[in-house]
Amino acid sequence: MAIGVNDSPSTRVYHNAILTKGGYPNAIEYRFSRTTGVDIKNNLTDAAIISRDGGTGTLGGNLTSASSNLFVNPSIGDLHLLSTATVAIDKVAAISAVTNDIDGDIRPQGSSYDIGADEYKSGIPTPAPTPTPTPTPTPAPTPGDTTSPSISEIQTSQTKYKTTNITWITNEASNTQLEYGLTTNYGTSTTLATSAVTTHSAFLSNLNPGTTYHFRVKSRDAAGNPATSSDQNFQTQSRPIKPPKPSGIISFTDGSINLAWTPLDYELCASIKIYRDTSSAPQTPDGTKLIATLACSETSYHDDEVTGGQTYYYSLFVIDDLGTASDPLSGSFTAPSPSPSPSPSPSPSPSPSPTPTSGGGGGGGGGGGGGGGSSSSPSPSPAPTPTPTPVPTPTPIPAGKFSVGNTVRTTTILNVRQAPSPLGKLLGAQATGAQGIVVGGPISASGFSWWQMNYNSGADGWSAENFLVKVTTSSPAPSPTPYPTPSPTPTPTTPTPSPSGTLVVFTKPIYFWDRTEVKKLQITLNKALGLTLKVDGIYGKATTAAIKPFQSVSGLKPDGIVGVLTRAKLNAVKAVMP
Repeated sequence: MAIGVNDSPSTRVYHNAILTKGGYPNAIEYRFSRTTGVDIKNNLTDAAIISRDGGTGTLGGNLTSASSNLFVNPSIGDLHLLSTATVAIDKVAAISAVTNDIDGDIRPQGSSYDIGADEYKSGIPTPAPTPTPTPTPTPAPTPGDTTSPSISEIQTSQTKYKTTNITWITNEASNTQLEYGLTTNYGTSTTLATSAVTTHSAFLSNLNPGTTYHFRVKSRDAAGNPATSSDQNFQTQSRPIKPPKPSGIISFTDGSINLAWTPLDYELCASIKIYRDTSSAPQTPDGTKLIATLACSETSYHDDEVTGGQTYYYSLFVIDDLGTASDPLSGSFTAPSPSPSPSPSPSPSPSPSPTPTSGGGGGGGGGGGGGGGSSSSPSPSPAPTPTPTPVPTPTPIPAGKFSVGNTVRTTTILNVRQAPSPLGKLLGAQATGAQGIVVGGPISASGFSWWQMNYNSGADGWSAENFLVKVTTSSPAPSPTPYPTPSPTPTPTTPTPSPSGTLVVFTKPIYFWDRTEVKKLQITLNKALGLTLKVDGIYGKATTAAIKPFQSVSGLKPDGIVGVLTRAKLNAVKAVMP
């Protein structure tokens, strides 16, 4: 790809000459939903010009079937037009923002602009002789501009259920306005855009699904000359019987259940609702089983009100603006059982050193001596063996026995709610190990004990007791006695294996064309979320869809943008290149 317009609104791409020679299927791409109002005109390419992932724009005057025989010497990068390149010479309308070609030559050299970067010149033109002015006895006033702009290339694009975008071109800089309505009487006008431009765009919203609208476009030049188009029309998309449902529900666990799904692109969506049961996935919305109501932009949900070992059945419904529910997106997942805390190993009592006796001495001489060892000969009292002084261990605090003022920490990613209930409004989530102060509670609701928390950072509110433990400090060991004390047996630990490869580190923005960085992203997301993304360096839908869930479980805003904070969280995963 020669030119990529990504997350860049109102970008203009004019008069480029591009030969990819099959190295990439597209010459120009404009991508992502934030890329709006792009204007791509008069480009000469040998590959396609396309929109990807929701990018919107206006195309005109482009020729995408160029070949090497149009140019002087493509092998050394000389893309000046030959005289035989008639498919590109004098073929397109003028663009006021482009007055010179790549060499600085004035456009046009002929009757119209040439397509591409070069304006063909047959040779150095001989300047026309300056005409001798005809003397005018009485100077006449210079006539003012009385010609209205010419409107052309009226197009509608990205028409959905409630929105559309309308564009047009004028031959001179003019303002922008549009009238629309259900009949040719129109009745509604867009706000006048006073900027003088030649490429115009008007975005219409709050339309009715499945409805035909009439419209006409209007532009007025700097001299005040108005131009109005003839009547045009478009039809919005018809409302489906049911909203579409997202796809690709997945779960990844960390002491709770986390759900994630693909982003939803549906204008009529009002909310996403999640229902849960322990016997089967709900097939219709049931208020008694509702656990969350989310915005349509959400792509993940963290359920920490679960019991280890229990299987839960989830159904996700898309609810439209009329209250109609989609078919369910369902899945069942078993909550992981919490790992039991290991009991402290008791310190072994040291075995007393054997004290030699007369019989014991005979043991070296044979069986008779052994008998002497068990004779009634009194053994001298052994020297006292010093008893090791035990290190006191903290008394375990029973679960749920917190008091206001206690410092506690989370044992998993934990939801924070506005009210003590699984149905309370979700205010945010705290990462594993987050600490805070108990400021209220407990309150029993829905089988859980809830505590009101003031966390050290992030959202404050009510959290379930099951995933909180009190922060305590072990008592120090007493000073050793004069007697030799055996060293306590160290708790065996599993050594952390050294990485077999290179540690993944993100130090710069990740672009979709940088396959090395995209592979690192896929490796890190697989480790962090337990996914099986194909590590192919292609920034496709699966990779894009995994970014928001990662941000959610990392305590970041799930906006899908891999910025500085997201890259810091990715680095914290400490993934390793295979």
